[in-house]
Amino acid sequence: MTRRRLKVGMSGFPRSLDPVIATDTAIRRTMPQLFETLITFDHAHDMALRPGLAER
Repeated sequence: MTRRRLKVGMSGFPRSLDPVIATDTAIRRTMPQLFETLITFDHAHDMALRPGLAER
């Protein structure tokens, strides 16, 4: 199997992986890859709220 690499350009490294204390752009790009929220935005339908981890 051939290994592939994905490189992503970012404005900098996240200062922390704690979403409460780190609000810079780098962390905002990283957090959705690590944590799922209770609710999320439906980007295809006018940013309507929809359940994430929440059931309803």
